[in-house]
Amino acid sequence: MVETVAALDCGSNSTRLLIMNERGETLRRVTRITRLSQGVDASGTLAPEALNRSLDTLSEYRALMDEAGVTRGLVVATSAVRDASNGHVFLEEARSRTNVEATVLGCTTRSFATRAPRQMRPR
Repeated sequence: MVETVAALDCGSNSTRLLIMNERGETLRRVTRITRLSQGVDASGTLAPEALNRSLDTLSEYRALMDEAGVTRGLVVATSAVRDASNGHVFLEEARSRTNVEATVLGCTTRSFATRAPRQMRPR
């Protein structure tokens, strides 16, 4: 049986879902503009409406993951969550809604992951 996995990327402006099988074939790719970073620079916190938009999107993505038979996944968040004093709230709720691990990428990891050739990226 071929395993199906998902990557969920919660960036400052968009939330992305990538579902692939173990052969590296893309089964589904979705991007939604969620503006998670709305107000973080000014307030130091994730705004309630930004949290709701992003978390509602993650709930929708979980439904798509279920439809595709996803067995493993990972939610990664970047600077908006890293910089916000309430970023831990987002991570906890992201874990709850998606039923997969959620983590914050550091600056170096994010830079490497977005610029490295595909064959060099962490698996």
